[in-house]
Amino acid sequence: MASKSKKILLWVLGFLGIVMLFILLAAWQTGIFSSPKISMEERAGFHYVYLERTGPYSEIAKAQEALKKAIKDQNIKTLIPCGLYLDNPANVKQNELRWRIGYTVKDSVQVAKPLKFETVPARLYVIASIKAHPAVAALKNYPAMKKWVDENQYVIIGPAMEFYLKDGTVESMFPVRK
Repeated sequence: MASKSKKILLWVLGFLGIVMLFILLAAWQTGIFSSPKISMEERAGFHYVYLERTGPYSEIAKAQEALKKAIKDQNIKTLIPCGLYLDNPANVKQNELRWRIGYTVKDSVQVAKPLKFETVPARLYVIASIKAHPAVAALKNYPAMKKWVDENQYVIIGPAMEFYLKDGTVESMFPVRK
């Protein structure tokens, strides 16, 4: 009887070990163990098409679907997915957060509602880059950028921007000045 109990215990421990391995692998895949790389650089201006939204960031996936449909309907050729976050979630209620979800485009393009178009001028940015899921990237990149800005005596002069690169890297950026 003790032998049967040992077999069951070993099976349960083995099963739990495999589950833990999958959890660790999933955490690694999301970038939870990664650290952002911080840089400061002058970036050229860019054009982007976007949808403007107000509400919690949990609605981003739904907005992305609407964005893709509008872009397809208007036959717009896009480049890099991006987001612009106009409010600090630490200071603004979730349902009042203002944000834009969009894509960069090569040149000026004519858009119809619900899409909007904007050109962002060349600026100096503090940039945090990390290969991670966008939700994990936000938790890692923004504190790292804020720390860098404070330590180097810069001032944030505009909203946060994010670029979602094909290789899974998220670049988060704040425009800054001394």
